[in-house]
Amino acid sequence: MKFSTSKTELQQALQKLSRVSPTRSTLPILGCVLIESSNERTTLRATDLELTVESEISVSIENEGSLAAPLKQLLDITNELAETRITISADDRNKIEIQTDMGVYNLMGKPAEEFPASPETEQTKKLSLPAKTVKSIIDKTLFAVSRDDLKPALTGVLFRFAPKSITAVSTDGHRLVRYKEQNVDTLNFSGDVLAPKKFLSYLSSQLSTGDIGVSIGD
Repeated sequence: MKFSTSKTELQQALQKLSRVSPTRSTLPILGCVLIESSNERTTLRATDLELTVESEISVSIENEGSLAAPLKQLLDITNELAETRITISADDRNKIEIQTDMGVYNLMGKPAEEFPASPETEQTKKLSLPAKTVKSIIDKTLFAVSRDDLKPALTGVLFRFAPKSITAVSTDGHRLVRYKEQNVDTLNFSGDVLAPKKFLSYLSSQLSTGDIGVSIGD
């Protein structure tokens, strides 16, 4: 595997993924980021087995390939660099070489096969929703979600979709929030979705303007 990209693009992607990767885990592979370069695209993926985030970056690919790289070490290197072009390569033993104008850095990676596979769901409905609307719903309901893991049904926000509205409900057993957003185009989809707190907290931090695609599966 060998590709080159800008320092800023790689850094921004790693910063987003670092919020997902656990700082402590009994599974060392979860401290890695999966890098996959193929078909003119390079994706980075991190997971804590509850939340999985994937980011695509613009690169120039010389050789296709994949491996799991230590996320924190890779991020630490990019944080110390001035804006420059970065070339990342790896051999068959998963030895990673990072070449920049400032120097060369070496890391040891792990086989891509050791990284957990992405969760697969059968998508039954795809929606396009305004990012500001989704963020508003999350911010108005997330604070009331329970922190008690022994009550899994209360550790998320219930989204109830109707043809022209979204109603969100959260509770910790002592307080309850019910918020309804009217005039939302849900493509006539009706159904309930319970979204976990960690996912919603991460999503809210990434939303700004425009629309976001939402896929709902079984």
